[in-house]
Amino acid sequence: KEGKYIGGSTAYGYEKVKLKNDKGYTLDIVPDEASIVKLIFDWYVNGELQPDGSHKPLGTYSIARKLNDLGVKPKCGDTWQPSRVRDMIKNPVYAGKIRWAYRKYVKSMENGAISVHRQTNETKAYHSDGMHPPIIDEFTFARAQDIMNNRVHKPVPSRHRLTNPLAGLVYCSKCGRSMTRNAGKKHSSPCLVCLNVECD
Repeated sequence: KEGKYIGGSTAYGYEKVKLKNDKGYTLDIVPDEASIVKLIFDWYVNGELQPDGSHKPLGTYSIARKLNDLGVKPKCGDTWQPSRVRDMIKNPVYAGKIRWAYRKYVKSMENGAISVHRQTNETKAYHSDGMHPPIIDEFTFARAQDIMNNRVHKPVPSRHRLTNPLAGLVYCSKCGRSMTRNAGKKHSSPCLVCLNVECD
């Protein structure tokens, strides 16, 4: 609530620094990474400038691919994935906020043994003004959230049949990532495809 940073790892675009004459930590901007953060939000909110002067909206998949093509490296791993871009766009730290109670560990009993699951719930998360400087202004961040919320794919309702019974069971033999069902187009059959944007 004081605005100190309590996360274990730091968001891309920031580095964690010890507060002077006080307990705790805050964040400082890493200029090179911050320019990439601004580019990601600009592509997502305003689109990529085209030769004819128009702007083409980019989704998380296209943004991840463009970053990889530019040779930009994420904090962890070798390549950008759509999920990483999506998490960045949803992270209020870029608007100068601190979020906590976002992911909670919940214990449950399964087959006679205690199992621990991590639950993500944005609606129950707490936000406060951070001590750190924002990279993205609040108006741009709010626009990004509106776009994100309107693009969310809803889970399969109970009245509908799950079309991919192999969900979460089949993994790519080349890169090891989970595979998803592609419904196919008019003249092609459904198939399983790898979610990794860098995998063929």
